[in-house]
Amino acid sequence: MTSRERVIKAIKFKGPDRVPIMHAVLPAAWYKYGEELAKILSKYPRDIALNSGKLGVSRRPASAGYKYSEDLSKRWSFEDDFVYLEPRSFQYGTPGEAGDSTDEWGCTWRKIDPGIVGQVIKSPLENWDNIKDYRFPDPLAYWRFNIPEIEETISYAQYKGKYIIAYSGNLFELLQWIRDYVPLMIDIVENRDRVRLLIEKIVDYNLKTLDFWLRYPVDGILFQDDWGTQKQLTINPKIWRELFKPYYKKIFDVVHKAGRHVHFHTDGYTMDIILDLIEIGVDVLNPQFSVMNLEDLSKIVAGKVCIRSDIDRQYILPRANTKEVELYVKRIIELFGSNNGGLIAMGEINSDSRLENVGVMYEAFEKYGRYK
Repeated sequence: MTSRERVIKAIKFKGPDRVPIMHAVLPAAWYKYGEELAKILSKYPRDIALNSGKLGVSRRPASAGYKYSEDLSKRWSFEDDFVYLEPRSFQYGTPGEAGDSTDEWGCTWRKIDPGIVGQVIKSPLENWDNIKDYRFPDPLAYWRFNIPEIEETISYAQYKGKYIIAYSGNLFELLQWIRDYVPLMIDIVENRDRVRLLIEKIVDYNLKTLDFWLRYPVDGILFQDDWGTQKQLTINPKIWRELFKPYYKKIFDVVHKAGRHVHFHTDGYTMDIILDLIEIGVDVLNPQFSVMNLEDLSKIVAGKVCIRSDIDRQYILPRANTKEVELYVKRIIELFGSNNGGLIAMGEINSDSRLENVGVMYEAFEKYGRYK
């Protein structure tokens, strides 16, 4: 069974041979652990190939889509069941460098740690009067897509039988970055027309990006927006359904019409809207496990949507003992991967993850993730 076949069977609950694996290694983890981490990952040659040498894949050391500096990308290259594509962007700050930088939307990013994404410190529309002179970026600008690299990566993925994911953008997070968080929250309550104006511009941008990806044989389209805090949804669920849900549906309908899968990542407590996301067409959901009751979450999603796991990065990977890690992964597979599919195994590795726990996590993926 190829990786692509395995992933599609997992998404459709059609009985893959094992749980597909997606690697997720933050740059900060490479900077801290380097060769020690590479030695752990290299014990799993079925899923990982060191230094593949192919241009596209060698610049994607982890399929989850983190941005790496050029030197880090060249040093380590790892394969899993996926190949990840994304447009060029200046968001999150310059890879591998600390300091301030400005992205294509006019947001100023500050990075303190070169291995961790930055934060927006200045928003171009914090003062709404700036809207008069504000120029929205061109989604099809020539610099956004490295077509030779994209085509080479796709050819390599097809040759290797990999499932191809292309990133098409976010919505709520981008609203926060260009408007600033507090003014945006006030607008959601008091100036809904302003919010809709920005949403429609962003949705148009994302749809044109999506249209570009649909020219190619990509299997899934990834969107991401962190919608929860540690305890609740960021905004009232009723407002979310009225204001944001129709726009997501509009985008997801385009993906499905083209016969591709919708992947959606969202951190925080999002239990209130998970059924809504399933209703409007999310095929693969990546929620944050550590802030929700796993049994309750399983009851909601079991047999309805494929889950990309989020092995607890607040306690399990950085602080737990190895036995706790093994039992946690086993529990995840039983809760979300026992319906003849429905699970993609992933655990984000950061600089505070214990290396022994990383090794045990992958061992548990192997041990408990087989269907046959």
